[in-house]
Amino acid sequence: DLFRPDVVLYTPLGGALGTRLNPPKELVREIAGRMPMFTIIWDAKPACGIETWWLPYVTYIGMPDCLSAFDYYKNMGSVIPMYSAVDPGSYYNKNMERDIDVSFVGSVDPTDRRWPMRNECITYLKEKGVKIFVGGGQRSAGRLSVEGLCDILNRSKISLNFCRDGNGLAILKSRVFEVTSCGALIMEDRGTDTQRLFDEGKDFIVFQDKEELLGLVRYYLEHEEKRRAVADAGWAKAFYVYNARNMWGHIFEAMGFELPRELADNPAYHAHNEAMERLLALPL
Repeated sequence: DLFRPDVVLYTPLGGALGTRLNPPKELVREIAGRMPMFTIIWDAKPACGIETWWLPYVTYIGMPDCLSAFDYYKNMGSVIPMYSAVDPGSYYNKNMERDIDVSFVGSVDPTDRRWPMRNECITYLKEKGVKIFVGGGQRSAGRLSVEGLCDILNRSKISLNFCRDGNGLAILKSRVFEVTSCGALIMEDRGTDTQRLFDEGKDFIVFQDKEELLGLVRYYLEHEEKRRAVADAGWAKAFYVYNARNMWGHIFEAMGFELPRELADNPAYHAHNEAMERLLALPL
């Protein structure tokens, strides 16, 4: 009441349905009735309950890590497309020596059946003699700091990504923007959300199975110029188009705020918004 903000930015605890630590719906509705509220829902899935838990109460919703959830909900309310834009002060190409052939920065647990492709592909690459760094996942004991993660990605020639949840649903991992922003070539499994924002074969490389992954890894390690061309294209897309400034500019513009001139006159910002409009136009 004293501050009277122009907009409230709110991230619920516990994902789509929240937890008991979140404020009561009545309080959310009371706040949203007095000022715009933009709510970021993590771990959203199609038909996951947002339609009853959040849509009736908040003004705007963003779902950064699952475009199929965005597709499902985009016609039910003021849902704004977004993604996990990285901090440019941390995630950038430091021009370090790339002495790591392949990396995967994430959790790999052979006993965890939610992500079988991770362990299968990484084990196969190791068996075939590929030098690969694995570690730093949120659920692992050796979790990396942001600085440590950025250094690993800056030292990597190729970095892997597995863009599905435990049920096989395609998701848009923040790893996509972390890897590309640090200048490594990203390879990931086919048929994910990444290809809706980046160009397959130009900005990143996809594989169908462990055998194809091995062939692609060997090819791009042996052809340095082609590896750098794809890595540089992915970096340029992340640096100029899918960055935090453009994403938040799009969100605030969608909420009715006036853009600063530096964004309004920026061709990269318009390229970003064209990509967001294509997401809105895609059929369910």
